[in-house]
Amino acid sequence: KADKKFQYNSDDINQIQVNRKGKLLAACDDSGGINVIDIGTTEGKVFRELQDNEKNICMSVQFRPRSAWELASASLGLQDAIVQWDISKGRALRNYQNAFEKGNTDSDEKQKQQVVNPPFANSISFSRDGHTVAAGLGNGSVALYDFKSKRGGEAILGSLEGHSSSVCQVEFPAFGDARDLISCGNDQTVVLWKLHAEKNTDATSSLGSAKVRIALPEKPNWIATTSFNGACICVADCSAVINVMTIQ
Repeated sequence: KADKKFQYNSDDINQIQVNRKGKLLAACDDSGGINVIDIGTTEGKVFRELQDNEKNICMSVQFRPRSAWELASASLGLQDAIVQWDISKGRALRNYQNAFEKGNTDSDEKQKQQVVNPPFANSISFSRDGHTVAAGLGNGSVALYDFKSKRGGEAILGSLEGHSSSVCQVEFPAFGDARDLISCGNDQTVVLWKLHAEKNTDATSSLGSAKVRIALPEKPNWIATTSFNGACICVADCSAVINVMTIQ
């Protein structure tokens, strides 16, 4: 039996996350709404209700590291794909457009895949310093956004291309250095990326390289990482099995 029940969202909840201090819980849902709940109180009051302008399905929400009052959300839209929020004031600080409609590859197969799966954001993850957001897109790309850039500056860093189908999950892992990034896709593949230290102004240059590629037996649903007893990736797929893989 549950000790508490929080019934504040108006539609199916897609993701929840608790902030670093363990006091606030953010829940995003199919209505596009985000409820930030103060779980430190006895009754669990709503601290803030957030809603993007387009009211698209909100797929992912993440508190920003090293920032007490900011979070980011990802929705199934193009204009407000990623939104940076100030939860203390309940307003959007910046909207990051999804500029990956045409992709950055000439592959015919990639273009066909994109028609079936638009480049909507399925999952987001913050780098440890809170400066970069990675987004797993429906067209198989991993988009990178610069959250430290000033308003009016270039916020879209580019994308990583390593999947032939929709990227369902991204995560800056608990192990390795701050430039490691993991993505997993419906092509039954997990990719461990090493991001480059600095942005290269050459548009043809990659933002990172694939260090490790792992084939999965099923399509993944969720991943988690740990540095306990080494570098491990845990993958829950479309079965009753959780696969745990150690990265050497």
